[in-house]
Amino acid sequence: MSVGTSWLIATALFETFVINRNLTWKEIGDTYDVHAGEYWGVVLLWLGIMPMIILSLQLSFFRIRNKMISNDSLGQK
Repeated sequence: MSVGTSWLIATALFETFVINRNLTWKEIGDTYDVHAGEYWGVVLLWLGIMPMIILSLQLSFFRIRNKMISNDSLGQK
């Protein structure tokens, strides 16, 4: 399980069962309704996918850097 998925699940469980203990399931569902102006669900989604996006960017950067380094060592530009 990725770090982002772990954070997503832990945050959603904490929000649902610790902080919102006195809310009904309908009210809890309403806190994730983007059409009603509630963006907490988007924040949780971002929290879940952010580590994968950062890893992808890092890998792309290192591939480009390594390609440039290998071209420099061969005397190419």
